[in-house]
Amino acid sequence: MPKSINRIFFTTIRWTARIMGVLLATIFLFFLIGEGVPKPSDITTRAMWMFVGVFMEIGGLLIAWRFEAIGATIALAGYLFFSLLEGGFWVPPIYPLFPIAAVLFLICAFEGKILKQSPKSTIDT
Repeated sequence: MPKSINRIFFTTIRWTARIMGVLLATIFLFFLIGEGVPKPSDITTRAMWMFVGVFMEIGGLLIAWRFEAIGATIALAGYLFFSLLEGGFWVPPIYPLFPIAAVLFLICAFEGKILKQSPKSTIDT
């Protein structure tokens, strides 16, 4: 692919991931405002740990705006942590969007390595 197409491709992926991250953080913020933050004494230990996983996911996606690989790794770790506590890895409707956004950030983080390993012509001239 020509460089301009590569640039457009990775820019599109990067902004898709960023928009997804902001939308997910906004939805969770509306949830917290609408429902209110529960008192720690009112929720179970498991639920508190699940909140930790969700905060890791959101924090990771926001960190990924600046540090794509680190933020995406934190978000994926938070998703894994949450999913293990929840008992499933594809809890609908919104939680599957967290790892999708994180993977898009990881793709962008390794943009340079991906482009350097593009196939070269094997025909000798």
